[in-house]
Amino acid sequence: MEPSMFGAGLGWSTGVSSLVEDTGVYNKEASCCKEYAVNENANSKYRPYMEDTFCCDDNFAGDVTCGLFGVFDGHGGSTVSEYLKERFPDEIKSRIETESPSDLVAVIEETFEKIDDELKMMDSEACGSTACIGIIRMESGHKVLYIANVGDTRAVLSRNGVEERLSVDHKASEKSEHDRVIKEGGIIMNDRVGGTLVLTRAMGDFALKDSGVTCKPTIKKHFIRPFDRFVVIASDGVYDTMSDEDVVKMCDLEESTDKISKDIIVKALENGSQDNLCCCVIKL
Repeated sequence: MEPSMFGAGLGWSTGVSSLVEDTGVYNKEASCCKEYAVNENANSKYRPYMEDTFCCDDNFAGDVTCGLFGVFDGHGGSTVSEYLKERFPDEIKSRIETESPSDLVAVIEETFEKIDDELKMMDSEACGSTACIGIIRMESGHKVLYIANVGDTRAVLSRNGVEERLSVDHKASEKSEHDRVIKEGGIIMNDRVGGTLVLTRAMGDFALKDSGVTCKPTIKKHFIRPFDRFVVIASDGVYDTMSDEDVVKMCDLEESTDKISKDIIVKALENGSQDNLCCCVIKL
């Protein structure tokens, strides 16, 4: 869409709802946080179908302090991303309820590996997905946030209006990931693993799993502080055209998380995004 179709700024009241699909979620009375919202747009001008998916669960695993959020950006189809949005909540919930772990790092890493193994039974040789999940809960009197990701779906924290990236973009153009893939026997051509995949970590993509592509996530455990205000988890359709700072500035407009999420998507489209977009905004 041309920029003129979006309006002059972010304060408009018309047009937003027509540009954001009515498949989102808005919880303004959440128990694990103040509120949260997820919205999306397929960007049909450039993309024939939607491959981004999401999940969000408040009062997760029967714990009012716990919430799980995830954004999954599929490629080569939506088979893998659709599977992930169902399996991640189910598997992590089962592990929490049966094991009552005091820390979730091992649970999260093992969940990524188990679900990736399950994908071998599906048509996922040349189909895959990013995954970025966030889990909020109380541990020993402290409110903590886990962020775990593979691929380039990104999580950014607002610390009183200052951006702090909590995830890692796993791309062949990043030196550390480039070096890891080469060390593991893979080949990178034109900043793509095997000359085909930009991502160096993903769920699925089994044709490249012997070439350095891994499902092992980067996991960050963050102790939430009084000045931590928002977390934004969004697919690269957002971050391709918006910086971390841009996203955090929009959070500080003190709108509802629903409007912030919608406005971020609209702004990314206005900036020329050519990808599917999914944006989750959590107010801590």
